Amino acid sequence: MIHTIKGLIIGAGLSFLLVGCMNSEEKIDSERESVNQFESVQEYTGEGYTLKDGEETDKVAVENRKEVERAVKGFS
Repeated sequence: MIHTIKGLIIGAGLSFLLVGCMNSEEKIDSERESVNQFESVQEYTGEGYTLKDGEETDKVAVENRKEVERAVKGFS
């Protein structure tokens, strides 16, 4: 009785171990993709970036253009 229970536990443990290792290639591929998503600050042009509620933020930016320009010049 003890040997059958022990065998079942070991068999289940090995099954979980093997199933857990089956997706390791997919994890490695997704890690490679996440590394490739970064870009150097010097090369970044801002393309492909959109703000949430862009129309509303555009209005605010246009209304405060002079202040934004002063802040940007002061930052550089």
